[in-house]
Amino acid sequence: MTHVNARKDSPAVPWAGARVGGLMAIQRDHRIDLGSPEIQAFVLNQQSQEWYERSIPPAGFSASGATPKLSGRIDADPNARAIRMPFCLIETYDVLEGSAPGSPGVTVGTFDVNVPSEQQVVVEVYADLFARDGIADAAKTAIIAAFDAFDPASGQDPDDYMATVLRADAGLQPSMFRTNLFARVRKGQVVEHTEERDRKLAPYRGAGPGSVWDRSGAEHRLQGDPGYFVQRRLSAKRVGTRLVSSVPVETPNPYRIEAPAAEFDRALDVVVNREAENASCSGDEYQIQKWKIATLLTFPEFMVVWRDLEINIGCGVHIVLSYPVLQIRWSDLTLYAFARYPSDLGKLIENAVTDCAWKAALAGAVIGVAMGNFASAIAAFKALFTECLKAKFQDVITCMLPGLALDAEVKQQWQDI
Repeated sequence: MTHVNARKDSPAVPWAGARVGGLMAIQRDHRIDLGSPEIQAFVLNQQSQEWYERSIPPAGFSASGATPKLSGRIDADPNARAIRMPFCLIETYDVLEGSAPGSPGVTVGTFDVNVPSEQQVVVEVYADLFARDGIADAAKTAIIAAFDAFDPASGQDPDDYMATVLRADAGLQPSMFRTNLFARVRKGQVVEHTEERDRKLAPYRGAGPGSVWDRSGAEHRLQGDPGYFVQRRLSAKRVGTRLVSSVPVETPNPYRIEAPAAEFDRALDVVVNREAENASCSGDEYQIQKWKIATLLTFPEFMVVWRDLEINIGCGVHIVLSYPVLQIRWSDLTLYAFARYPSDLGKLIENAVTDCAWKAALAGAVIGVAMGNFASAIAAFKALFTECLKAKFQDVITCMLPGLALDAEVKQQWQDI
């Protein structure tokens, strides 16, 4: 499960520069946004190892021919954490029921698995020199020589340095040159995070912390010899992959409720009654039954947050780097089936409702996909539940609202990976 990326707002950094002789000549401030589409595309391009920001001369100036000068390097944040760019491999799996040697089984559902990765990057900042169009060759040569001779690591202020150069050569003017800052991004190692894949696939392999309950109240563990899914001959087969530039955003579902266990019932009642009201079935003459179906413990979620790093990289150059940070949190997931219906149906119908709820919830198309594709499991549950009741009574019960709910109880809050 994933959450929407969140970007921290910050004031824009202007294209400002130090003044030499009263003119804007040396760029001293620069913003680098690692979230730009160009850099995102670079991260996904496995054939490319470095990316250069375009260095565009201002009007009336052209490239001087001088070699751009490395002004500084950024490879970690203030917490000494490497700068890393998240991207994500999305794996699609079919859920098969009844699989056996020589028989693939029947496809009953599908789900996606997010496998986030982080591309470590190093950001280098360069200064580029432009010369005014039409200046004399001697002046251009002198400006290039001064630019080449300056050492950003010396700690000397570039304005003071250029003021000294201009005083020593009356033929030079600050209007003859401009400097521009640009970034070079180089790739390092890639770190893959398989926590979601490991948890989602574990039940199909007879592993993973969690259980499934049946109508008698008997608990069947996911991990065992065999585990519940293995015993049911539920398996998952990867059928496709695709690469995207960030952790996908999951569509919110009102029946995925983040609440402590003690508060879940009340929170679910609010959501169910709101749906009933929209269906013109509100009132006090209804009741809600809930059945605990399954648990999946310590389930991971990922989110990307954006931060701004302000840094002086030397020689008076001020950089603002907008960079992403991948975060993770852990929750215990509990799956419930529920049904809301008129209170005066009688025991016979109530028993049928309970029977149909359990049959639908434990169908492969529901229990086999619920933790990986909750929306699909809800649709399958409602269809199977309704079909079951029709088979018993040859009619539809007015204002019967069946469904699934997922209690996501957070056990460990968001933290940087």
